[in-house]
Amino acid sequence: MIVDQDQFGTNIVTSLNQWDDVNAYRIGISYDFTQSTQLRVGYTFDETPQDDTFYSPRIPDADRQLFSLGLGHTLNNGWTIDAGYMYVKFDDRTLDIDPAFAHSAPNAGEANGTSAVNGDYESSVHLFGVGLTKKFM
Repeated sequence: MIVDQDQFGTNIVTSLNQWDDVNAYRIGISYDFTQSTQLRVGYTFDETPQDDTFYSPRIPDADRQLFSLGLGHTLNNGWTIDAGYMYVKFDDRTLDIDPAFAHSAPNAGEANGTSAVNGDYESSVHLFGVGLTKKFM
């Protein structure tokens, strides 16, 4: 993070995220209970492009695992109903800026240059979805 001042004394903040190229790994399975009802399960491992040196609570990203479950059922007259659930578990992250170097370190993490944002960061997400489809042909 670079902090400069313009001609009026206003701080101009340039954030250096230094994101890396990463990969995501996915697998999914669909099982037909009957001709009209399907069960779907999936798993994803998604790497974060944000390494520990440039981690910030402004963009609290982390490696994550996604677990999904879905059910689809074909009704009469071209109607289909689908329902799904996904749980996303982010790996825990820790931010530990040394207060002695907070103002001078280029990777101190935060514009305010303090260690006030130090701590452990935990995240998880629950996603639900329902869809109704009508085919006209």
